[in-house]
Amino acid sequence: MVSLEEALRIVLDRKPNTNICAEYDDAYYFGSTDDENCESGFGHTPRVVLKKTGEVKSMPEYVISGAGNYIRDIDITEQIIIQSEYLRNKKFESIPVYSQIEELLDRKAYLIDIFPNTVPQKTDGRYFAVEKYFQQNRSDIERKLTAVIMKLYCYYDLTIVIEDGVTENPQAEELIVLLEECFSGELGYINIVLPECEAMLSLNYGDLYMTSYNVSGELKDLLSQLVSAEGLFFYDAPLDSNGE
Repeated sequence: MVSLEEALRIVLDRKPNTNICAEYDDAYYFGSTDDENCESGFGHTPRVVLKKTGEVKSMPEYVISGAGNYIRDIDITEQIIIQSEYLRNKKFESIPVYSQIEELLDRKAYLIDIFPNTVPQKTDGRYFAVEKYFQQNRSDIERKLTAVIMKLYCYYDLTIVIEDGVTENPQAEELIVLLEECFSGELGYINIVLPECEAMLSLNYGDLYMTSYNVSGELKDLLSQLVSAEGLFFYDAPLDSNGE
């Protein structure tokens, strides 16, 4: 038997404006308050999902085939939020990972850095001398960035993308090796996609920071706490000269 949650998931893919539900003994009816002033048209036709098979029918088809007995109206407000988020995530997961990365690179970015914000330019170029020092003493920074990623892995699935391959949820030891190879220059970069959140971390060889893309909500709060615990800073990435 098809549950209410499953039926709503089925119908939202066909009728995204759904916000009304009624239960019959053999089916779930789904409509929308938007349909009241529309006689017909795509997205404005009430749908019925049969409990036994999950088959979707229009209301006229359901009535003609022999409608079941009405049981109750159901408030689906909360379920719509849950199922809409589920479908959005599934749609994202179905996109090839390299396309996901291209999409995420255009999203809001935050830096995980040894500095609390962007360093201003000074005429004497002192930043470059300081950067040289940190580049020559990278082990502590590398340890901190590794700790952030490994702790995050305890909470979320990770898809690791490097120059010549993609690995979903690698063993912890394998992930540590890949990070070490990026720090040493054997790898030019590592992109770490979090499919559950449509977010990404990006680490490039030679950088003293890591970039996160499209982090929000619980993920953003958790990442900020993990970064702070390692003595690093989490802040908005600066915009480029084009304001992007």
